[in-house]
Amino acid sequence: MEYLVFISHVEKDDILLNRFKQELDANNINYYIAEENYEGVNLNEKLKRKIRESQILLSIYTPRSKKSFIVRDE
Repeated sequence: MEYLVFISHVEKDDILLNRFKQELDANNINYYIAEENYEGVNLNEKLKRKIRESQILLSIYTPRSKKSFIVRDE
């Protein structure tokens, strides 16, 4: 499946994530939500592929996500 939007976030920002999901769902826009748990610091191949397949990268950038190595890598 091709995703229009790849959403990068940290788990603690789920309230914001849910707001974005509601809007995307209401407009029938496909999206992929980045998982929280990764092995190692570098992005794994699955995430790299999902980012390449997406047309838009949406990063929910908050003070919490600013501290996340994963969000910065994405």
